[in-house]
Amino acid sequence: VDALTERHAFIDPRRVGIMGYSGGGLLAANAMLTMPDLFSVGVAGAGNHDNNIYEQNSGEFHFGLLPEQPDNTGEGPGRYGTALPRAANLAGHLLLIHGDQDRDVILAHSLRLAHALVEADRPFDMVIIPGGTHGSVSSSRYYHRTIWRYFAEHLGAVSD
Repeated sequence: VDALTERHAFIDPRRVGIMGYSGGGLLAANAMLTMPDLFSVGVAGAGNHDNNIYEQNSGEFHFGLLPEQPDNTGEGPGRYGTALPRAANLAGHLLLIHGDQDRDVILAHSLRLAHALVEADRPFDMVIIPGGTHGSVSSSRYYHRTIWRYFAEHLGAVSD
């Protein structure tokens, strides 16, 4: 972002957004929680936010343990990608989107992150797509238009 703002005067480093779906949803949420001063808006679609409950045959499940990331009990190391312990770091606008029929990344992932955000008293937004599966949500017009609206609302013109 620093390099881009040096090169292009029209880039505002106070208005940086990130989005992702599935593993990218995890990465978008983690970016919001680990770099709250950089990202002001994020959309995390169907993110596997707590790999302690992710399916064991997924690639992400086998990324290994990182000792600095406690599991959701706070007592021991968790699976790679566990976003829950950093929920209190949220400073910007975060939208969680998930389909209620997703069998690839079950809805419990987004609900666990939502619960952690509630426990940390951090405001966020959430959209549950009724009947949405992993593939149908990410390819739906509603999903994409929701993201566009969210970024337009929260990254629109800044009044100083």
